[in-house]
Amino acid sequence: FKIKQLMISPVDGQTAFLWGEDNLSYILYNCGMKYEKIQHQVNLNNFKLHRSNKKYILAHQAHQKQGKFDFQQQIYDLYFSQNSGQNFTLIRKNVIQAQWNRLLYQFGNSNFGIFSTVYDENTNSPNIVYSEDFFQSEQIIQKGADNYHQADFYLFLTVIPSQENKNYELRIANSFSDLNGNNNVKPHPIIIPFDNKDNLSFTIVKSTETQIFISIHQEMEDFRSTNVYVSDWRGYQLSLSLLYNVRNEEGDCDFEKINSNQGVYIANVYDHSKVEQNKNLNKKKLDTHKIKESHIQKNSNIQLQNFRKTLISYDQGANWHPLKAPQKNLNGETITCSGDCGLQLVGRTDFQYGFIYSTENAPGIIISMGNIGQYLNTNMKDLNVYLSYDGGHEWNEVLQGPHIFEIGDHGGIILASKIGDQTNLIKYSWDEGKTWDSIKIDNFFYVEQILTEPSNMEQKFIIQGYKMTIEGKREQFLVSLDFEKLHQRGCKGAEHPGRPDSDYEMWIPKNFKGDQCIFGQKVKYIRRKPTANCYNSITSTQKVVLEVCPCTEEDYECDYGFYRENNQGDCMPLNEKFSRQNLLKPPEDCQFSYYVSKGYQRVVDTQCYGGIDLNGEYLECPVQIQEARLENKQDEIYNNIKKKLQEEINKKYYEKQTENYKKESVFSLKNLVFILQILGFFLVIFFFKNQLFKIFGIKLFQTQNNNNGYMQMPQKGKNSNKNNTYQSNYQDFDDIVDRKYDEEKPVLQKDQEFDDYD
Repeated sequence: FKIKQLMISPVDGQTAFLWGEDNLSYILYNCGMKYEKIQHQVNLNNFKLHRSNKKYILAHQAHQKQGKFDFQQQIYDLYFSQNSGQNFTLIRKNVIQAQWNRLLYQFGNSNFGIFSTVYDENTNSPNIVYSEDFFQSEQIIQKGADNYHQADFYLFLTVIPSQENKNYELRIANSFSDLNGNNNVKPHPIIIPFDNKDNLSFTIVKSTETQIFISIHQEMEDFRSTNVYVSDWRGYQLSLSLLYNVRNEEGDCDFEKINSNQGVYIANVYDHSKVEQNKNLNKKKLDTHKIKESHIQKNSNIQLQNFRKTLISYDQGANWHPLKAPQKNLNGETITCSGDCGLQLVGRTDFQYGFIYSTENAPGIIISMGNIGQYLNTNMKDLNVYLSYDGGHEWNEVLQGPHIFEIGDHGGIILASKIGDQTNLIKYSWDEGKTWDSIKIDNFFYVEQILTEPSNMEQKFIIQGYKMTIEGKREQFLVSLDFEKLHQRGCKGAEHPGRPDSDYEMWIPKNFKGDQCIFGQKVKYIRRKPTANCYNSITSTQKVVLEVCPCTEEDYECDYGFYRENNQGDCMPLNEKFSRQNLLKPPEDCQFSYYVSKGYQRVVDTQCYGGIDLNGEYLECPVQIQEARLENKQDEIYNNIKKKLQEEINKKYYEKQTENYKKESVFSLKNLVFILQILGFFLVIFFFKNQLFKIFGIKLFQTQNNNNGYMQMPQKGKNSNKNNTYQSNYQDFDDIVDRKYDEEKPVLQKDQEFDDYD
């Protein structure tokens, strides 16, 4: 029996499926203590388990092609089982990919909706479709789209190149406003702050309820560049978060969300100075020696592999910092690490196991393989295992040599096994890696993965691997371990964490500067003490908000069109388009006000109040001169004069705004109070004008309706009231234009007909 895929049920964490290479598979119950054999169609693969019904399963089978298919991707038949894989029924042909609908809150109320990319034989192109009745009927979501990705709150899809658009286009729909109960989808093209959109590829590295992180890779003439962008809450508009992220040919990125600490991310990047040096060198080679582009890119990529560094963000990608190396190794010896030296962690681009790992139900715990030095070293013999207990601030070396690991019991137990060599020992620690014990297995084998139920709250594990027979054949190997009897009692005292008689402690996360505020809130977690000799009896993560904090720089990220050079420092314009000088210019269609960014925007999830304000400001639009209708040539001259004056007004206004921009805010509180006072004054006059007239005998100014029904203001001239000093800005400009017009208007010849101007 050869295992093709091992899957834990998302409904029942103690049930697993072992899918075989032929038509034989197994269901494991109680973490492998019991099993059941199932038989199904041959060559089924890519199984998809339903998130709420453990008996519902989708599977793919390679399509038996009849005729010629021009489409390049593999075509499958889609099968469905409603009895845990005992029987599968064909429900759709010509399928490229299919998944259960996992969008929350929107897109219909069916628990059995299926998204699928299907091949259309008539158009020889793919479409993305959706069905809620197992393809008795289906709805086209996007024509000409060949790939999609689902998150809990967003749907991503790529549209293949066309005659109008020669590049792949990424579109996004969110479940808040772009999807509704009628299943109408409105995918939006992404808005990116650069013009060259050639040769782009995308990886959705992480998405949350409020934000998306997207890796955008671009193949350029002399360099391969991969940067990570963060979206606004809608998911469409992207701002640069991280430069030169490490990415492999398959699209995997060294970018991990730390589930055990809100807003924390860890990523690997190429050294900024080495990247710039390589870009200049490759450009020079390309210009002088005409070296083939692919050869330059390949050599560049190989060179940069030796200059990878690990960074951490405590504010959802707004700021990035190096990891602090531990002071001592596992043997208690002092580690010498200064300058650019730090802790470098292994990412998913190098290994399928051992990279950065955390779980929501083990607050503060992060574990990963890595090394100490200026750059990451992926040589297996130089890697050790490091663990942080406080969300990434302090790290300890807990195992020497490369290991695979898993977390259970809310972090109360950690399993680890050596990788790269055969072993018969499974190590475990119940004090966050301070001490380790071992379980001896009867056979030596190679460990491939350690699994537990998805919530990481249980004490049961499955170890999957293989061993080599005498004949040199690879034989699958499974071990089931139950640690429920490791401790004889459950932990107590969760209601009084920190007391000597309590098995629990209170942990308050910190930001990079050490302040106990994350996203504008001071939060405490109740978690088991590392030294408590008990199993964790809490069934959910205990999180309590203590207070709201004032806003600091940590609560702001770079705005659209801005970035941090070398992933640190102040936010700077990406190009001249986003310079202060250009942003201060009002848009051509400016009506009331326009927004001028200072280079920052609030982090989407922050709850801070008051404190530092780095948001941009709304500036008042310059006065617009109304255009006259072009009824004759005289009006044309009239409007040309107005246009020249408007340009002069805009120029003067722009100069004034540039000079005073940093001195005062147009909509400051002081100005607002003044405006309200003036408004109140006129409201008093309006409502009490009759009483005021009786008291003071004042004749108040009133507007009169002209024959056209428009409100007419008194005009300057021989019929105007000399005592009336009120004039609108528009009237002043019209007077200027009238005077200029009198000077420049044409003189009609005697023989010229007036009809020419009608």
